[in-house]
Amino acid sequence: MTPTPEPGERAGVTALRRPPIRQSVLVRSDVGHTFDTFVRMIGAWWPVQPFSAGKDRVREVTIEQRTGGRVYETWADGTVADWGKLLVWEPPARFVMTWTGTPAQTEVELSFAALGPALTRVTVEHRGWEAMTEEQLAEDCALPGGYSSGAYSAGWARILEHFAAAADCGGQIQLESYQLALLRHTRHGRSFDEESTERIFREHLAYTRGLIARGDQLAAGPVADSPAADQDICGLGLYRKGSLDAVRQLLENDPGVRQGLYCFDVMTWLTPAGAVTFPAAPARA
Repeated sequence: MTPTPEPGERAGVTALRRPPIRQSVLVRSDVGHTFDTFVRMIGAWWPVQPFSAGKDRVREVTIEQRTGGRVYETWADGTVADWGKLLVWEPPARFVMTWTGTPAQTEVELSFAALGPALTRVTVEHRGWEAMTEEQLAEDCALPGGYSSGAYSAGWARILEHFAAAADCGGQIQLESYQLALLRHTRHGRSFDEESTERIFREHLAYTRGLIARGDQLAAGPVADSPAADQDICGLGLYRKGSLDAVRQLLENDPGVRQGLYCFDVMTWLTPAGAVTFPAAPARA
């Protein structure tokens, strides 16, 4: 007689009970800075070789900071590879996300516990392995051997070591992450007549001043004496919006860009913490 499947089992596949992977690291930093470094600067410290889909093609890793937000990597050619989606978002204590880098979808929780004014324990719990077959558990991941041989456990230990080195305040140089935009004249834009150019520029200027007044943009200004090889550069802007995509959206809404006078490039800029200061943004009503 064929036994009736227990709850949580499917015909032909027995639910596998596998303990979660847990790893932790101590970081000599307050919990707020530790959480912020993990989330906002993940593209700078995460060891994309070998722990990513694109490896050395990866140029940015983004965590959309809200419940339901995506976590994904962006390659140099614009390709986007999803890592998962945020299920729980509770800064600076923890976040939980789905994890698509396993043969079947699993779940990852990162928690940040303050042990003192300048000491934080960061813990990762990677769970959901019972959904996989024995074959899936043995499949290679970024490291050979898969779950069955401890590869995921070793991988998370290495990732947390990289993170601790980036976030540790004990003698390490701390970096802050900004987004830097270079504004360029388009070839088409150079054909505008003087009246049209002046009108569009004033609309662009009003839009930029509005971004700065709201705190969406930190600084902006024209560029003089650009290199002879790149005379199209005409201005720059500095942002701290949390992701390149958010800044691209702001720039795409700029009247100067929408009307074809300007185009832009956006990149992440890292600088020692405290090296750049700006007036506080005005309080919003």
